Amino acid sequence: MAMAIDHLILGTWALSDRHWPNQLRSDSIKTIHAALKGGFRHFDTANSYGNGLAEQLLGQQLKRFYASIGRENLSIASKIAIPVDYHGTAKLIEKTLRRMCLTYLDVLYIHWPSSTRPVEPVLDEIMPFVENGRIRSIGLSNFPLSSIERLTSEYPIRYCQFPLSLIWRRSFDSIGSLCKRLNLTAVAYSPLGFGTLSDKHPTIETFSSEDWRRDLYCYKKPYIDVFLTISETLRQSASSIGMAPSAVAVAWCLSKQVDFIIFGARNRQQVEQLVHSLSVQIPEEMYNHLDQLSKELDALVDKDIDNPFFHRW
Repeated sequence: MAMAIDHLILGTWALSDRHWPNQLRSDSIKTIHAALKGGFRHFDTANSYGNGLAEQLLGQQLKRFYASIGRENLSIASKIAIPVDYHGTAKLIEKTLRRMCLTYLDVLYIHWPSSTRPVEPVLDEIMPFVENGRIRSIGLSNFPLSSIERLTSEYPIRYCQFPLSLIWRRSFDSIGSLCKRLNLTAVAYSPLGFGTLSDKHPTIETFSSEDWRRDLYCYKKPYIDVFLTISETLRQSASSIGMAPSAVAVAWCLSKQVDFIIFGARNRQQVEQLVHSLSVQIPEEMYNHLDQLSKELDALVDKDIDNPFFHRW
């Protein structure tokens, strides 16, 4: 099995956000350009990434390519959280469109549910934008199973976004079949496990003392031993077919038959490395071995945990 560029989305969380320190603006611009030149036509951002900086950066850079590629050939998505004042939803959307130099968004996601604020009033505020064509589709990001089913029966929701990687398959295992049944476009993010599955971060010591990823569950007991086995197996498997571990990790996610994978890169080289790997065939037995290890890791996690941060939303 080989990967296809049509199923890949460039994610922009790491391009302009405090959670990813030491990111140079010049590297972020080169990353977007490399993605466009490499064939990426799908892009994902959020108004919370860098407090709007990621939206602004992405919009400005994509606009430079409209003449050669055509806006109509790009799919651009952003996300908004549930605001305290529901009537502020329209202002959030207008601000996103202005930042991104857009007359319309292809997909607008509601980013994370809230245990204290219902989402329906936000969807009601979004609907006029759908009716006038300024929002082409609505999506849900990181919503639980029960909410997805209920909301899709009441609103024209077409996209569903959730995390998927070798270190976190649970969201897909529970939501993937629902997406097929409801005819939702399944979009998986963080195929590299927030960078833990790249060849740079096999152990916690490779992160700086301020890096939030040091607190991810996979670096703690009782998960660490299986995680290290996954990491080492991934590196050995990738080396045996001349690919980067990150590319094999992304390919494994695509083997789950989701519609799109969001690939978050921080520099041009990471994009070019992935694009270069698209034509490489990955043996079925390699997928199966990695798949079994991911199941072993998942089996260690309490059954009521539904996100890789072990956070109660």
